Amino acid sequence: MKWSPANTSGKFMCILRITFPISRLMGLAPYSNDLDYSGFWAAYSLIFCSLIFITVVIVNYNYISTGEERHDEWILNPYNLKLYLAQIHLQGFALGMHLFKITIRDKEFAQVLKFIKETFVGPITISIIFSSGSSTILGLCWLFECYMSWPIVDPPDPTTMWTFFTAMYGDMVCFVIVMQFCATISVLKFGFAHITYVLKRTRFKYVRKLILRHSSLIHRTKYVNQFYSKQLVAIITLTALNYVSWAFFGLQDFMRSSPQLILGLSKLQQAFYQLYLLLCLCRCCDATIIEADTFCKELFRLTWKSKYLHTDYDSINLYLSMRPSVSFPASGFFNIGFPLITSIVTAASTYLVIIIQFSTSKI
Repeated sequence: MKWSPANTSGKFMCILRITFPISRLMGLAPYSNDLDYSGFWAAYSLIFCSLIFITVVIVNYNYISTGEERHDEWILNPYNLKLYLAQIHLQGFALGMHLFKITIRDKEFAQVLKFIKETFVGPITISIIFSSGSSTILGLCWLFECYMSWPIVDPPDPTTMWTFFTAMYGDMVCFVIVMQFCATISVLKFGFAHITYVLKRTRFKYVRKLILRHSSLIHRTKYVNQFYSKQLVAIITLTALNYVSWAFFGLQDFMRSSPQLILGLSKLQQAFYQLYLLLCLCRCCDATIIEADTFCKELFRLTWKSKYLHTDYDSINLYLSMRPSVSFPASGFFNIGFPLITSIVTAASTYLVIIIQFSTSKI
C-alpha cells in the first residue's frame, strides 16, 4: 500500500482552516500561506499585540482608579478587586508568553509548523476539516454572546463598557491559543490514526518504518505540548478561577431578595463557557492519547498472531516493552485530560458551597 507524507500545504490548510487564519489575524500565529514561518506576520503579531496590551493596561487602570468616582460597588470590594487583578494578570501572562514564543523564540514555532507539514495524514474528510474550526467558531460566538448579553440586561457606564470589550478580547485570545494547540494536536492525532490504518492493511510489510514514524510522532507531540505548556497553565488556571467566580455571581443574583433571573443566567452561561473550553482541550488531548495507544495495541495483536517474526521480533518486542505513549503535562503541574475537568468541577463545587454559605447573610 502506498503511503507518503502530504507534500502540499493545501491539505493542511484544510485541516487548519478557520482556526489558524483567525489566529493569524489576532496576531497569534505568524505563518505564510505555505505554512512556513513568516517574518512579516511576526512583525504584525508583535505590533498588533503590543498595541492591544497597552490599550488593555490603560483601560483597566482607568476602570480601577475611577471606581470610587463612579460609585462602582463591585470594584470597590477588596475581594472583587483582587479577583479582577488576578484575571487580567493571567490573561496578560498567557498573551505575553505566547507572543514571546512566536516572535523571540521563532525557531520553536517554525519547528511546530514544520512538524505539521511533515506529518503523515490519511484521507482529508469533512470531519477532519471542521474538527477544530467548528469548535472555534462556536466558542467565539458563545463568548461574544456572553459578554454582550450582560450589558443589554444591565447597561453599564462607558468606562465599564470599554472594560468589557478588553476582557472579552482577552478571553478570546486565551480561547484561540487553546484552539490553535488543539488544531496542531489534531494533525498529529490523524498522523497516529493513519499509521495504525497502514499497519492494519499492510501487516508487517512496513513495520519498521511505522514504528519509527510512531516514535517520531510521539516526539513531535511532546514538543508541541512543551511549546504551549506555559500558556496552557495560565489559561487553565484562569478558566478554573472564572468558572468559580461566574458561577458564584450568577447564583448570587438568583438568591437576592428580589432575584435577577436574566442577569443571573447571563453570568451562569459564562461559567458553562469555561467548561466548554476545558472540554475542547481535554477531548483533543485524550483522543490523541487513544490514537497513539491504538497503534501499540494493534502492533501487539499482530505480533501475537503472526508466525513470521524471526527477523523483526527483537525490535518489535523491545518497542512494545518500552510502552511508548503520549501525555500532556502542563509544565509538570497537572496532566491535561478528562480527569482534570472532574477535578476542577469537584473543587469548584466545594468552594462554591462554602462561599455561598458565608455570603448568604450579606445578600
